[in-house]
Amino acid sequence: YASLDGQRWIPIRDFTLGEDNLPTTANGVYRSPTVDLGADYPYLRFEQLSSIYHNNYIMWAEFALWNVSTTAIEGRPAEYACHFVPLGRRYRFSMDWLADRATTTPAIYISTDTDGWGYAYPPYTKDEYVQANIRIDGAGVFPSMNDTVVQIKGRGNSSWSTNSWSKNPYRLKFDKKMKPFGLTKGKSWVLQSNRQRGSMLANPIGMYAAGLAGTDGANHYIPVELYMNGQYWGSYTFTEKVGFHNNSIDLADDSRACMLELDTYSDETIYRSSPGNLPVKIKDPDFSDPESTTLLTSTAEIMSRFNAFAKLVNDGKDISPEVDVESLARYLMVTELIGNNELKHPKSTFLYHEDVLSPDARFKWGPIWDLDWAFGYEGSSTYYQQNATANYWTSNANMEAASFMRKMRQAGEPLDRAIYREWTLFMRHHLEDLIDYCQSYYQYARPSLDNNNNAVHGNDRDYTNYATNAASAQRWLRQRATYAYAQLTPYDLTDEELQTLPEDELLDDYSDIVVGTQLTDIASAPTRFDVYDLRGVRLKAAASYNNFRDGLRPGIYIVNGKKVLIP
Repeated sequence: YASLDGQRWIPIRDFTLGEDNLPTTANGVYRSPTVDLGADYPYLRFEQLSSIYHNNYIMWAEFALWNVSTTAIEGRPAEYACHFVPLGRRYRFSMDWLADRATTTPAIYISTDTDGWGYAYPPYTKDEYVQANIRIDGAGVFPSMNDTVVQIKGRGNSSWSTNSWSKNPYRLKFDKKMKPFGLTKGKSWVLQSNRQRGSMLANPIGMYAAGLAGTDGANHYIPVELYMNGQYWGSYTFTEKVGFHNNSIDLADDSRACMLELDTYSDETIYRSSPGNLPVKIKDPDFSDPESTTLLTSTAEIMSRFNAFAKLVNDGKDISPEVDVESLARYLMVTELIGNNELKHPKSTFLYHEDVLSPDARFKWGPIWDLDWAFGYEGSSTYYQQNATANYWTSNANMEAASFMRKMRQAGEPLDRAIYREWTLFMRHHLEDLIDYCQSYYQYARPSLDNNNNAVHGNDRDYTNYATNAASAQRWLRQRATYAYAQLTPYDLTDEELQTLPEDELLDDYSDIVVGTQLTDIASAPTRFDVYDLRGVRLKAAASYNNFRDGLRPGIYIVNGKKVLIP
């Protein structure tokens, strides 16, 4: 809608999913057709009138206005060129987020069936489901759910305790697909306990990074208060269960597909790769399930395909014949960003294959899972304090899979270039969003984080100062990203790879370029400023003249309103 006076709103364009091919995937890119306003309007308003895809939310990644000018040359048709407007001007978005006005956190109430003596017990095993009812209070932000039948059992490895009254993690299974919290329909869900001291921000922040980077099957994390049979159980996070489901990895046909987990825990059958000796669990298909629709006949078919990948790594060859390099690049980028060493143990490392029997199909990596040993926790038992400048690929070299994963990371230029591209896109488009999210998530989850100190089991109370924790996460992530990006081999990426317009379509009306070592003429107030690339993408916020170069590759940037060349 456009408004001449701020009061009279005139529709100027409707966008409809399908008809306009709006993106429905993480990091999807869409450029609208030209909208000729036909007049000067001081205000634009965007309204979401309806939604038919997944959640009823509108997501903004980037918005830009273009000024279309005409260049006329005598004897030739007029030519039109788009010039990027935002640099030098500010556009303010006013968005009413319900989470910003929330004063409480969503709550889940679970009541388990009683035994023969009339007592209701919490789930006491990971092997058998307990019948229960569930009720959800969305706290004015998410949809609520009335009493609904559900099955619940324990889950997890090191996070699981045989003490039934501990703050344990749980798996939920509905009789039919449901949409708790308005998420995509699914039968199976997870309540993560985040019982480890100081860990209650780790998984949400890490998974948000995974979503921003577009990793396969990135989960949603919703902070909730859990009440079990009338008792307050503590602060949890609600998320999707990893697997072949429409609310996790959604395949049109999974009859020839497999999902693997690289993990050393031995409560399931573990196969060993040859070469590499990696511990492999086959999560899907379940060959023992009589209702399975798989067309695969044995685990040997799956391991043969995985071993083909392992041999390429072991021989130092290009892995793209067996691996979707773009998918792996995004997975490794996030893994290195958050310092998640589970990959090198290995533990909780998921990958899947859409068609084991097709020579043209490739392994994809994800979903990313189990991030409470990341962010410097490994070896220090503290979050966001250590290892921000540790080399991910040479540290913890004694872990079981460290050598194999380092060889995989070095498996040829296609992967190396893809990783550099994903890092570049993340630094340009998403780092500031992730850093802002640390504080936003803390503010929203704060009532639950504080209330966790009243959990029914005293040993599960977490007295971490999460305000300090969130601020530390912001500093650690900025330092970590800057360091890790600076270690990469730079490539001359194309405009198509960067999803941008060619250089000749960018602004060309800046003053003369200033060399990065000769800043005396612009090193004046303000002492803090944002740094942009030539496409108007903010790379750094509140930088100073002492640190604005950190992590920037050689090139031209906009620093305090001037073009600056970083040699």
